[in-house]
Amino acid sequence: MKNNYKVIFAAALCFGVFATFKTDAVAQSTVTVTLTNFVFTPTSVNVVVGDTVAFTWVGSGTHNTQSDSTTGAVTTWRSGNPESNNGKVFKVKILSAGQHRFYCQQHGGAGGVSMSGIINATATSAVQPVSKPASTFTLEQNYPNPFNPATKIAFSIPSAQQVTLKVYDLRGREVALLLSRKLNAGSYEVPFNAAQVSSALTSGVYLYRLQAGDKMQTKKMMLLK
Repeated sequence: MKNNYKVIFAAALCFGVFATFKTDAVAQSTVTVTLTNFVFTPTSVNVVVGDTVAFTWVGSGTHNTQSDSTTGAVTTWRSGNPESNNGKVFKVKILSAGQHRFYCQQHGGAGGVSMSGIINATATSAVQPVSKPASTFTLEQNYPNPFNPATKIAFSIPSAQQVTLKVYDLRGREVALLLSRKLNAGSYEVPFNAAQVSSALTSGVYLYRLQAGDKMQTKKMMLLK
């Protein structure tokens, strides 16, 4: 029946368009993964079942993407090698929880670093409200800090906003998207686990940046392995 859509794995351009989705459902939130200069950005994305992932190609070339038993993926797929895809966007609605791993066969392989990525899909949102007044836009220091491999990041927003929380290395490269959704006014806490990032993070200082509307704040945290 039309309302019981099975899986469509539209995958192309070295980014995994992979998961089960229903075309008549409304996405809870949409997050974007771009591919430019043979790198997925970010390499790790946290979503909730029902969210949409928009894979966007920036550049040119012929690539493929696939996920198979070697990655331990919840969902598997394999794409062809489309050409001239600069600017194209593929939107996929995630309907299954677990880790959805994807990689470029030509340039990364199952064990590739730059040409691979992970979608961490949970049944419920990883962001949790906490009982704390939220009169101002505030980003707290992560705790514990230093950490290995997990820590928590707390923040407050005084009004309903579209909120993103990202992690960067000191070279400014985005390594993880922890949050991208609309939240009501309040105080929240988001977990970050460095072990779930596809490109293994080494010990060192990382930046985490919170943006809500036109407000933005960045802090440092230290991973010690």
